[in-house]
Amino acid sequence: MVGQHQLAVNAERDIPHGYDYVQHHEHLPSQKKRVYQSADKPKTVHVVPHSHDDVGWLKTVDQYFYGDRQDIQRTMVGVELTSVIDSLLEDPRRKFLEVEMKFFKMWWDEQDEDMKAKTRGLVKNG
Repeated sequence: MVGQHQLAVNAERDIPHGYDYVQHHEHLPSQKKRVYQSADKPKTVHVVPHSHDDVGWLKTVDQYFYGDRQDIQRTMVGVELTSVIDSLLEDPRRKFLEVEMKFFKMWWDEQDEDMKAKTRGLVKNG
C-alpha cells in the first residue's frame, strides 16, 4: 500500500535499487519531495472520477454546456452533470469531483428544488 514502506529521498538522488518512483507533493512547492516505494510491496492506486471540461477552450461556455457545435467537440456538460448526479444517487459508494464551478453553477440554476436537495445530500454525505 502507498503510505507503508515508503522512503523519502532528496530529488538529486537516484532511485534506490528495488524501489519504484512515486510522485508526492505536499500543499506548498517548498514541501515538494520525491518518494520511492519498495517495488516488491503491493500498491494501492486511487482513481478519482472528475470532470475536465475546459471553460471556453474550444467553444463558448454555452456551446459546451448545451452541446452546440458537436463538430468541434462532442460534449454536453449540462447532460453530463445530470447523468453523474443520477449515478451518484444510485450508489452511495460512488464519488465524483466537479472541477469547473462555472458549469456546475449553470447546471444548478436550472434544477428544481428536489434535485437541489438531492445534490445537497450527496455533498453532505461525501
